[in-house]
Amino acid sequence: MVDVNFILRKLGLDAKLKGYHYFSLAVRLILKDEDYLFGLTRRLYPEIAARYHTSPSCVDRDMRTAAQVIWERGNLLFLQKIAGYEFLCKPTTGELLDILVSYCQSQRSAAKKKKTTKPTSKA
Repeated sequence: MVDVNFILRKLGLDAKLKGYHYFSLAVRLILKDEDYLFGLTRRLYPEIAARYHTSPSCVDRDMRTAAQVIWERGNLLFLQKIAGYEFLCKPTTGELLDILVSYCQSQRSAAKKKKTTKPTSKA
């Protein structure tokens, strides 16, 4: 299983930010159901808000703040590596979520391939 929290820390976020926890949960929810990506404000943020006993607007604000921290003080080289392209401007929260989920999915499928590929023995 991919360690979402490790990826967030490598990007430059730490657990002191609420947005860190919201991003972590958001990625795990989207990995289970990609339809969350199509309804951030109507579906994803309310789900996260309910679990953390806050409002969807607070979730939105805190995730935007976390995205800003990544952009201003984070590991942009790692972000560009996992995105697969160079950024001309700051990615939106939705774009960041998409990048994180895609990276987690690729890591998960690479790990599965590694497990299913068995070395052949020569007799």
